[in-house]
Amino acid sequence: MQVQLAALERELLDALASAEGDLLENTALIASLTRTKAKAAEIEAALATSAAAGARLDAQRDAYRGFARDGSTLFFLLDQMQRDAYRGFARYSSALFFLLDQMQAVSPMYRFSLASFVRLFKATLEEGSKGEGGAPSSEGNLGQRLARLAPALVIRVLHFVGRALFKGDRVAFALHLVHGMKPDLFDAEGTEWSVFSGQLAVTAAAVEGEGGRRGGRPRGMPDWAADDRAEAYLRFAEHLPRLVQSLELQDRNKWQRWAQSPECELDFPTTARLTPFQRVLLVQSALLQFASEALGVPSLNPPQRPLAVLYAEESEATMPILISTSAGADPCKELEELAEKEVGRDRYQEVAMGGGQQEVAVTLLRAAAQAGDWLCLKNLHLVVAWLPALEKELSALKPQPSFRLWLTTEPHAAFPPVLLQSALKVTFESPPGIKKNLQRTYTTWTQETLGRNPVQAQLLFLLAWFHAVVQERRTYCPQGWTKAYEFSLGDLRAGTMVIAEACAAAASNKGGGGGAIDWDTVHGLMEDAIYGGRVESPHDMEVLRTHLRQCFSPELLEAGPSGRGGELAKGIRVPVGDSLADYEAAVARMPDTDAPALFGLPGNIERSVQRAASAAVLSQLGRLAAVGSAAAKFDREAWRRQLGPLLTAWEGLSAGSVNGSAGGAGKDRRNSGGAARRLSGTAAEMTPVAAFVAMEEAQARDLVAHVDASLQAIKRVLYGTGLLTPAIQATGGALMAAKVPSDWTKRWEGPESPQAWLSGLMRRRQALARWLGLSARDALLDTPINLSDLFNPNTFLNAVRQQSARLAGCAMDTLTLATAWESVRLRGAKMTVAVDGLRLQGAAFSGGTLRQHSANDPDLTSMPTMHLAYIPRDQAAPHDSTSSISAPLYFALDRERVLCDVSLPTQEHHDKWVLAACALFLAE
Repeated sequence: MQVQLAALERELLDALASAEGDLLENTALIASLTRTKAKAAEIEAALATSAAAGARLDAQRDAYRGFARDGSTLFFLLDQMQRDAYRGFARYSSALFFLLDQMQAVSPMYRFSLASFVRLFKATLEEGSKGEGGAPSSEGNLGQRLARLAPALVIRVLHFVGRALFKGDRVAFALHLVHGMKPDLFDAEGTEWSVFSGQLAVTAAAVEGEGGRRGGRPRGMPDWAADDRAEAYLRFAEHLPRLVQSLELQDRNKWQRWAQSPECELDFPTTARLTPFQRVLLVQSALLQFASEALGVPSLNPPQRPLAVLYAEESEATMPILISTSAGADPCKELEELAEKEVGRDRYQEVAMGGGQQEVAVTLLRAAAQAGDWLCLKNLHLVVAWLPALEKELSALKPQPSFRLWLTTEPHAAFPPVLLQSALKVTFESPPGIKKNLQRTYTTWTQETLGRNPVQAQLLFLLAWFHAVVQERRTYCPQGWTKAYEFSLGDLRAGTMVIAEACAAAASNKGGGGGAIDWDTVHGLMEDAIYGGRVESPHDMEVLRTHLRQCFSPELLEAGPSGRGGELAKGIRVPVGDSLADYEAAVARMPDTDAPALFGLPGNIERSVQRAASAAVLSQLGRLAAVGSAAAKFDREAWRRQLGPLLTAWEGLSAGSVNGSAGGAGKDRRNSGGAARRLSGTAAEMTPVAAFVAMEEAQARDLVAHVDASLQAIKRVLYGTGLLTPAIQATGGALMAAKVPSDWTKRWEGPESPQAWLSGLMRRRQALARWLGLSARDALLDTPINLSDLFNPNTFLNAVRQQSARLAGCAMDTLTLATAWESVRLRGAKMTVAVDGLRLQGAAFSGGTLRQHSANDPDLTSMPTMHLAYIPRDQAAPHDSTSSISAPLYFALDRERVLCDVSLPTQEHHDKWVLAACALFLAE
């Protein structure tokens, strides 16, 4: 209406402005004015009617205004409630992300971006918003939807991250998630987790309260438990006394069968009322079962997603796909087949990095991005210094949608974090087992490789078998091999060339028969130039030689009456003929799982594997616990929170041991100060053994004082009574990172965990105080000693050798170490030492000889007292070489350091014990 009035007013003004002459005689103007007046009257009436209608509407709105205000308030209240409900899930998700971010402590390759986690978060929300059958969920089911979101997100993260982790790290990651996201599964005080992860050590008071160690077993330890579990029992007895009491561990009938059960994690006594995690405390092989049940998944391994599925569902042109590989694994063949199917072989290129290929790689990268092709850059771990340049190239690219960049690498500590976080990561590990290994080998061979020579075909089968055995034996490290040697495809190719040359030489000389093969040359090249070149330990080298002798033997090439070759293992014979299809069929008939006997390992080897795997998981959990502690900078509250328990544990360990005599009950403790004074003469006045004891005890005393000073300085800083110096920050930072400070390890290279290191230090401090007292009375060697009481047992053996040379009046280098299990065999020695506390792995020992383990035997066997002496080299050894083997005596179960070789009597072939990795260990 107002618009019409304005238009009429404008028309009227225009008409008046344009009128000419006398206005009263302008009939057109007068008619226009009349029409305008009539129209204005109509508009005025309409406005009056509209005003009346507006008044009525206002009255009606005012009547509903209160209800609308109440409805609006209710809506915002409901919206706030929904936001609050999701806020809890957001906090849960945030905690989960920070747990995920800590995985870089296990390996620098395990870095994940916030963007990738947000994608997982959104995908979980979208899935959670759907009801049954994928339909949208009603608002009334908000509580049910939120209850599904948290476990759904954890499982999604578990699978997403799990495919980027190597199999050996997945258990630690799962336990890390369980501990961080499900605190209700653990005791409220956190004591059980601290005992489990090794954060609580055994104090000196606990050892003395249990009556000390008598023959390696503390008083109160149940007799059915293995001797090597003494430390674990003391830790339980001190920190979890109520749990120990409730278990009734002294009831042999209740626990003996459980201790010998091959499935002890599933076969607990029915009367033992234990939480799931308490079962893990008792038997660490239950780790996998506990983590799977806590997370609600049948397996910790993510669902299989081949590269084709990864490409189709998750990859993008702007996101490289990074494949982390283990030694011996190669995804390139599978990737090549995928590329041929998706884009064509002519649009896929590979570059093996290293050897100056960086410029070539950049050129191909730009061309492939522009054309939408695929490119694979292999072995990036060889060019980590160049990878920042690759990152810049990737950020500058504007690729076609069909472009894909595939990257392969082995783990490397210096791999750039940005590239790791921006890539879609998966791991590629070769399927385990001899059968799978052989099948991978035969996919790389053709009929031309085998030739038309049956001997060459059989020798290549033996090579493939040998290659599979030495590779798959790594599953049983450190017993199978002391370290995971990287026997690779290159070794297999080199071996193939050796076989081809040997067969060619035999054919030219004697017609190609198996007897014409130069076996010495084959053995020598395999041992010295190919496989043996990777082996570092002399005992591992003996294992390699034994496998070589057993695999490359003329007897295996001979066909028996049935037309089959020699027997490699039970039920597995060398095929005959020269057809590739026949050999592939023979491999296909092999069992899918490997018995330890295929490697010559004992039947109870799984116990050793579980022990090593559990130790690795605990080490990883320790690093994960420390990664968020900001060790590189000082935060008083964070340091006090994390280092407080360690400082308290040290006070318990070192009670009465820092500035005075340590350990040793009764008379030994009271007299240790006087013993130190009596042994304080010059080295010339003392026997070599007494001088060693005095120096070893002084080292223990000095090291304890040094460690105590370091920890007390940290304590003063934490409570504001001391200044933070660079030395204190370095020590505290190392402890915050769950590492032993470097200035400690320079003095003694002990365990990797600070808690275990401190416990081991104080145990040796106490033991050496007793040694000092006995040495002062010339009674040290009257009874058996435990070499694990020493920081430097190798130096002790040198002292015994020097003292033996003095007594015999000869040079030290004319004496050699001899060991026996009956003292009468060393009756003629000038000086003998009895040693207790040794453990045997790989065999049992009874009746004075080695015997084979049964599957239910513990993996470590306690040994009787061993006697050692240094005798002239030309004197007959206590045990004849034909009736004994020489086994290494290692410092610890990791088999990293050898103390000496020990003779073990045997009535069986030496090769059996070599392949079983029979070895002795000091008790820890």
